[in-house]
Amino acid sequence: MMKFTFNIDISWEIWYIFHRWFIGFVKGLLHSTSKICKKRKETQVMRKLKRMLALGAAALMSVSALTVPASASNYKDTYWSFSVDANMRPYVTKLREKTDATGVYVYYKAGTMDGVSCDVLNSENDSMCERYGTVPRGKERRVAQYVYERGFRWCKLELTSDKSYSGAGGSGVWSPDCVGSYPYCNL
Repeated sequence: MMKFTFNIDISWEIWYIFHRWFIGFVKGLLHSTSKICKKRKETQVMRKLKRMLALGAAALMSVSALTVPASASNYKDTYWSFSVDANMRPYVTKLREKTDATGVYVYYKAGTMDGVSCDVLNSENDSMCERYGTVPRGKERRVAQYVYERGFRWCKLELTSDKSYSGAGGSGVWSPDCVGSYPYCNL
């Protein structure tokens, strides 16, 4: 069985212009046809025409009311995994596009550390957080950062051990944009 879906993304300005034009068109059509219709037969045709136009307008408005503008949030999870080396270097993910001002989503699924410390870097490797945050093992958190607000559109996640010990490791997922209401780890 095939499933067909479609998205209609109409800006409010375009919708308003079209709506105003359509209403004006219908009013003009009704006004001009009412002058022409004089006999009883013609008024029945006029009623049918009005009914059809009203149903068409209602159908058009209901379709547009049910249409939700497409969201460009980049919330697809990307897997990460790292082990702490002897030099205690942080693990840095690859750059991903940031499409809104929401927090960065981090889920520390499993590992030997109690938590992972997180920082969000922009495309120039500058920290975009006011302070580091720690995500406990088995928990989902948001990281407050200012990538989008400061004009950057790409970010990456820097992860380190919450304690200084070599050989520890962990894994989880992250995404640059967040659609959930998880607690912030760095506020």
